[in-house]
Amino acid sequence: MPRITKDNFHVETFGVFTRCKTPTREPDFKSIFSRYWYDDNILIRQSDHWCHKIRSCAWVLNLGQDKQGELITAMAKFEDMSPMHSKECHLSFKKRKRYKKRIKADRLKLAA
Repeated sequence: MPRITKDNFHVETFGVFTRCKTPTREPDFKSIFSRYWYDDNILIRQSDHWCHKIRSCAWVLNLGQDKQGELITAMAKFEDMSPMHSKECHLSFKKRKRYKKRIKADRLKLAA
């Protein structure tokens, strides 16, 4: 499996991000809607959109941290990221799908 680095993280990669503080220095890269900081080991992204709303990547927030439309700063280690079509990517999406179904069922029970 190819190694994900600061030079290729933006090309068809999958990563699970965890909320963190926004760096105080200027971003290393700015896109239209997001800001990025990185070094040799980690990627920090600040954005209001996550998951498949990112060009060719699937970058998701840790379970329970998803809030589309809210500006969130989160980080992922390059070593924990994988190519989009890898086994790790598909297993993580299955886990997230089950979690979201369980949360939805719990909400319906509470509403009844």
